[in-house]
Amino acid sequence: MGDILVKQLKYTEAMDYYQQTLKMSEKFYSAGHVNIAVILNQISDLLLQQDKYDEATDYCQRALKIRGKLYPSDHPNMAISLINIGMILECQRKYDEAMGYYQQALKIIEKFYPSGHTDTVLTLNRIGYVFSQQKKYDESMDYYQRALKMMEKFYPFDHAYTAVTLNKIGCISLDQKKYDKAMDYFQRH
Repeated sequence: MGDILVKQLKYTEAMDYYQQTLKMSEKFYSAGHVNIAVILNQISDLLLQQDKYDEATDYCQRALKIRGKLYPSDHPNMAISLINIGMILECQRKYDEAMGYYQQALKIIEKFYPSGHTDTVLTLNRIGYVFSQQKKYDESMDYYQRALKMMEKFYPFDHAYTAVTLNKIGCISLDQKKYDKAMDYFQRH
């Protein structure tokens, strides 16, 4: 229900729903139950969409703390919270800090999931984006290329992730003044 309200941009109603769900879950489950962490992440995501970074961070840190008690530090569920914190930091242009969280998450994801898994591709793209914002174009290109190779192997040609990655690589090529290369990537999607 909350997700539907978010998609309809009814943020106040969505927050009310998530807060009610959180209160009920805290009564029904133990304080460290995984469902509470999931709800905390949903609230954090909603706050992030509203540019309420400090509040989003608080909820995300609470979710990470719960997951840290339930799972080993290298469990895939830990990666979810790490990525979410990285996204908040990225939106605040705290790129070095965001990169640390993304790199941690990527290590976990690559350990547990097969090559081409959606979480792997998305995390590679996030790292590529952060490097591009830092004007570290060669590093950015490396991560985008890794993601693109996986997508070309495991995703349909017209997949949205592929188009986004091709566009990002094209933009980096433009920034590097490699115009022919940029044109090639732009024409591929």
